[in-house]
Amino acid sequence: MAEIDLRKEKKGAFVQAVADSQHGDVIIYHEGENMLGCPHKLHAIGASDAGTVALVSKRIGPRHFIFMAQRTRVRR
Repeated sequence: MAEIDLRKEKKGAFVQAVADSQHGDVIIYHEGENMLGCPHKLHAIGASDAGTVALVSKRIGPRHFIFMAQRTRVRR
């Protein structure tokens, strides 16, 4: 299981990370209080809707989170 960190990457990197990832890999795509200003937000939601990732968040402070997408098995 690999961990792919996109927190400093530009918009569009999420799509490539999903394409390069395998089942179980974790893509860290944002850190902050909320999703405002996240360049990967729409791609993450789209991948979740398509069933290729499961979106999760982890609290690391009172109002601070890490937002991640875990790669699922590809639907056929």
